[in-house]
Amino acid sequence: MSELVAIVTHTVHAGQMAAAAERIHGNGLRMATRPGFLDRRLLAPTDGAERLVTVTRWQSQATYDDWVSHNRDHNPHAGTTAPFDPPNTLLLIDVSVAVTA
Repeated sequence: MSELVAIVTHTVHAGQMAAAAERIHGNGLRMATRPGFLDRRLLAPTDGAERLVTVTRWQSQATYDDWVSHNRDHNPHAGTTAPFDPPNTLLLIDVSVAVTA
């Protein structure tokens, strides 16, 4: 079975890093209730750039797709972009792990 890693880069309006992190945190709390969610990391650049990166792991592409569908229908921020400068970038990675001695 392979996991899915979703990496999203969020470009943030100038001076809105705290608001953006708070919104992403709320999204992460909703995400954590979904079947197949494994973990999430919120990363901030050390160069002072106005962007945040989230890295989430899912049991499969299907569980990630279920989250996307659910979030589209139940997201309290649907239709708004503040405090972000769209578009965000999304990278999905299928993780097939093979361990050899």
